[in-house]
Amino acid sequence: MKKFISTIQETLIDSSNHTESKSAIHLATLLNGSIEKSIERVLPPTSNDLSSLFNDPILQDHYIKSLGPTTCSSFLDTRHQALNSLEKLKQRISYFKNNETVIIADMTKTILFQEEDTIRPRTAQALLSLFKQNMPLVLVTSDSIHTVSNHFLSSIKQANLDKVFLVCGSGHDIYRIQNHFPNQIYEGKCLSKSHKETLLEIMICVAKEFDPNFRLTEQNMQLLTSEQGGKVRLTINHVLESSNHDSFQIFVEMRGGKWSIFLPKNSPSAMEFIKKVANDWGVKRIQNHYRFHKVLDYDFFEITASNKMEGLQTLHPFFITEITQTLNNAIVFGDSKNDIELFKFPFHQWLSPINQNNLIKVFVGTDKNVYDTFKEPNNSFMLTGRFVEGTTDTLEFLAQNRLITEDSKHKNYQELTTSDCKKEY
Repeated sequence: MKKFISTIQETLIDSSNHTESKSAIHLATLLNGSIEKSIERVLPPTSNDLSSLFNDPILQDHYIKSLGPTTCSSFLDTRHQALNSLEKLKQRISYFKNNETVIIADMTKTILFQEEDTIRPRTAQALLSLFKQNMPLVLVTSDSIHTVSNHFLSSIKQANLDKVFLVCGSGHDIYRIQNHFPNQIYEGKCLSKSHKETLLEIMICVAKEFDPNFRLTEQNMQLLTSEQGGKVRLTINHVLESSNHDSFQIFVEMRGGKWSIFLPKNSPSAMEFIKKVANDWGVKRIQNHYRFHKVLDYDFFEITASNKMEGLQTLHPFFITEITQTLNNAIVFGDSKNDIELFKFPFHQWLSPINQNNLIKVFVGTDKNVYDTFKEPNNSFMLTGRFVEGTTDTLEFLAQNRLITEDSKHKNYQELTTSDCKKEY
C-alpha cells in the first residue's frame, strides 16, 4: 500500500487532463492491481473503466476518504511533498537560460508511457517549445532505436531535432538526429543468434513451470532472434494450487544489445516469473560471457550490452564536438533503478567552469532508496511518483521561462541557500 500511496498522486494531482485515463492503467501495472481492489467501494460494480476515478473530482474525493484516516493522511503528505519539491525545483532553475541548458532524460515513465503509444500533448508541446529555443536534449534509454522512433520521434517529428542525441540500449547504439532522421554514430557488441535462442529457451522453460501449455510460436521465435530483433506480447496462464488462474502478460524484447521482459501489469506471479528468469544460471552465464549488465526491478528485467554510465562515456566525445554552444546548466531526469548510472555520470564536464554547481537531478519515481544513491544537497529533487507529469511540469516551466534578469538570478541563488532549501526531501 505504501507504494500505492506514493504513486497514485501522479494521476490525482492533475485530474483535469483527459489523457490521465490511460495513466490509471499504468498505475495498476505498478501497484499489483491495488487500484482495482481499492476502488471497488467507489466505482459501480459493473464498471471496469478506471478513467472515471481519475477524471471525476467527486470520485477522487470519495476514493481518498475511503483510504481511512492514516492512509489518507499519508497520501496527502506524499502529494504535498511532491508539490513542495516541485516549487523548490522551479525556484532553483528559474534563472536558467534555455539555450545554455541541456536536458538529459530517461524515456519510459519519464518522458512517456509506452502503453500510451505516444508522448502526451502537454509534454510534446513543452519539448517543441524548448527545441525552438535551441535547447539540446540527450535521451538515455535502455529501449531500442525502434521503440524510440515509434513512441518518441514520431510525436515530435515536426520539430528541429538537430541537437537531439539518442543513447539507445543504454549505450549499445548512439544516434544524432540529422534532417529528422537518426544517424547512427556508434554501435556496440551484440548477442549472437544462438545466444538469443538460448535465452528464449530458458524463458520458455520457466514459463512452462507456471503454464504447462505455454508456447512461443515459430513466427515469434524468428522475429526475436532475427538480426533486427523485435518485441512481442505474450500471455502466461498461471494455474494455482486452488485451481484458480492468475494470468499475466509480458512484453519480451530482443535486440542486438538488449534482452528484456516488461510487465504491463504487475502481480505476484508475474514478479516471481521474471525473478526466476533473471536468476537462471544460463542467463547469468550468457550475461557474464558478454559482460552485459543486469537490472531487475519491480516491473521489468533486462540485460544490456552497456549501462547508462558507459553509454554516456561513449557519447561524450561526440557531444562536446557537436554542441558548440556554451552550456551553463544541465538537468537530469529519471525514474527507476536502471537510471542510477545516469544520475551518477559527471555531467559537470559538459558545463562551463564557473557553472559547475548548476547540475540538477530530478527523480520522478517512487523508490527513495534509488534517489538516496545520488542525491546532493540543493541540487537534487524527488518528485515522488510524478513520473511523466513531474518531468512535464519541469519542462513546461522552462519553456515558459524565457526571459530572466541578472537581478532575478542573484535573488534565486540567495533563496536557494536558505535553511529551508537545505531541508530538501
